Amino acid sequence: MPLWFFAFILWIFAGSLITFLTRRWTAQYYIEALKLRDDASDTDPYQRGFKDGVMGIKMYYTILEKMPDSHWVLTNCMKRLDTRAKLLETLSQEELDALPQTTVYEPPRP
Repeated sequence: MPLWFFAFILWIFAGSLITFLTRRWTAQYYIEALKLRDDASDTDPYQRGFKDGVMGIKMYYTILEKMPDSHWVLTNCMKRLDTRAKLLETLSQEELDALPQTTVYEPPRP
């Protein structure tokens, strides 16, 4: 067997091993760094409130396709708006009328 073929096989094996070990090592780091905590284990009220506020603003932006005004943010402070129904309850009639029309996806029939 030629020497270059043996070196090529060794290079592929070493590269695969290094890639596998690097991904495994960084995955453990990122899993710990980005671990989402549930409410029972989340003891810091600031973090919990910040996450709830960001979730409400993201849902508002996703549903209405615009950023909420400061009046809406102040009136819905300290509320957990984690569902669409809860968020729709906080909107005025003008905002409800301005909702973009959404269509329900129906899969094509054969």
